[in-house]
Order: sequence, then structure tokens, then C-alpha cells
Amino acid sequence: MVSPNMPPNIPHPVRPNSLNSRSTSSPTTKQPLEQPQPLRQGFQNLDTSAVKTSVAASQDKQTWQKNGQESKEITKKSKSLRPKSLPDWPQNIDFDDKEEVLTIDAKGNTALVSGTILPIDVWSTNGVKYFVEFNDLCQPIRKGGHVLIRFIGMMAKMETHCPVGEEDWHAIDSHIKGKIVTDIRDRFVIPDGAEYDKQALKRANKAWKQYRFSLKKEYYKPKEKTLDEMCSQVPPSGISSNNWIKLVKYWHSDKGKDDVNAKVEQLRLKYPTKSQLELENEAFEEIMYQDEIPDRPVGYGLGVGKGTLKAQQDKKE
Repeated sequence: MVSPNMPPNIPHPVRPNSLNSRSTSSPTTKQPLEQPQPLRQGFQNLDTSAVKTSVAASQDKQTWQKNGQESKEITKKSKSLRPKSLPDWPQNIDFDDKEEVLTIDAKGNTALVSGTILPIDVWSTNGVKYFVEFNDLCQPIRKGGHVLIRFIGMMAKMETHCPVGEEDWHAIDSHIKGKIVTDIRDRFVIPDGAEYDKQALKRANKAWKQYRFSLKKEYYKPKEKTLDEMCSQVPPSGISSNNWIKLVKYWHSDKGKDDVNAKVEQLRLKYPTKSQLELENEAFEEIMYQDEIPDRPVGYGLGVGKGTLKAQQDKKE
């Protein structure tokens, strides 16, 4: 496990009694760490004064680094365990409902947060940062990782961070992508290093594509509506009229249509016995989810879940 900026061999605190039981209320609750307490695996050997110093130091560093530059703060042993191409961050992260997430505010005060932590809670933290644990492949894990992934998913739907009207991810301005990284690091304690920033942007890219395809499935009906009608029906989700019109016109263009058509023809060669509807459904799934099977796949009817498709995929392999 790679815990961000964690000094080794420092005694860990002891949890106060008020935090020993699981919170039964749905709102997020916070308790100050007034006494030393034993933290979960991954946050052992934690000295809060050292954490405060480390977080303050990380705030002074430039967070938007050039891609490919590796952090000097990542140990050689950890780097030796990683492949040259890091795996993408998953769409969903399993975690224990009983887990609490360690936070630290601008003054260095730490607290354990229990209960449900929504992306909007993270967005309006007023200087509070959530600690995230990572495995040796730079992937976020446990409840902190779950909170981070959901937060990135929220930003992928925000026009200020991921405007839907751009033709593809490469067309989004680099300053906007830099803002994504900055907003993540302003709200989460994660290791320094361009590889973490790069992986976070890849996750944002996939979430952005998924959002656009979900909009397409719901609102793009060329057989039922004219182009002008579709352009005028802006979804009530914070999308500006200008970006919505650009997106609909892209879908309606030859290039936008070719994306799905090319995937259908590719799958037809692979599965010649499948019907046109089955091929279109599978093409939509692969483009929308980038080969990540969602918990509730669309286009397969009732009763078909992630486990069913995973078993079918394993059988093919």
C-alpha cells in the first residue's frame, strides 16, 4: 500500500470511544481526534504533526506537472513493482461500510469521517482534505478511493471542468485539465507525482465519455425528432445551450455516426451470428464504458447484471 506522505516508524494514535461504533445516521459525521487512537491498516504509524507539515509542503508545490515526470518521493521499491503502463483507475471501488476516512483541515486538525460521503460534501469542505490510500499500481483503494472516484465522476458532469460540447477529450483546453487536477489535490491527500495526476485525468476522461453517451441514449432521437428540435431540448443538468448544440451537431455529423458504425462492423466480424440489435447494444456498451462492465448494463433487458456479463466475457476468453 502506498499511503500519501506517511512517515515510517512513528507511534500511531488511539481512537476515542466515541468513534468505536459505526454511525447509524446517513449524514456525514465528524469527530476530532482529541486522544491518540489506533487507525486502520494503511494509516498506522501516523503522526498528525508530520501529516500537517507534509500537507503544507505539498500545497507549496506545483501540482500540474508535465506528463511522464516521476515523483522523487515515491520509493524505488514501490516503482520497481509497477509495470511501464499503469492500469486505469476502476469505475467502482469496493470498501467496507464500517470504514471511516481520515481528514485534515487547513490548521492541521485531523478527524475521522463516518457515514455516507457524497461528492458535494467533498466539494464544499472549506479546506478539509480526505486521505486516500493507493496500491502499488497507483490505484486508489478502500473508502477514501471510493470517495475520490465519485468526486471525479461529479467533475466529469460539470461544464466548467469537462464541457460536453468539445469533440473529444484532446480538444479540452489544458488549463481546464489543470483545474481538474488542482481541485482534486485541494480536497484529497494523495502522493505527489505526475503519474497520479495522469491517472486521475484518464478516469475523468472515461467518466466524461460515459456521461456524454448516457445523454445521447436519452436525448438523441434522430428517427423521432429533427435536428433543430433536439438542439432546442437542452437537458436540465447544467449544460449550456451553446455546448448542447455543439454536442448534438457532432452526434449528427458523419464523424459522430462513424464512431458507433465502425464498432458495429468490428463486432460483426467477431460475432457473425449476432443480430443487428445485439451488435448495436454491445457497440454502445463498449464505447460508453470503455470495456469496463457497469453494475447495471443497458440494452440487455431485465435481470442482466455485471456478474452475468463478466461470466460471459470470461467464457469467451
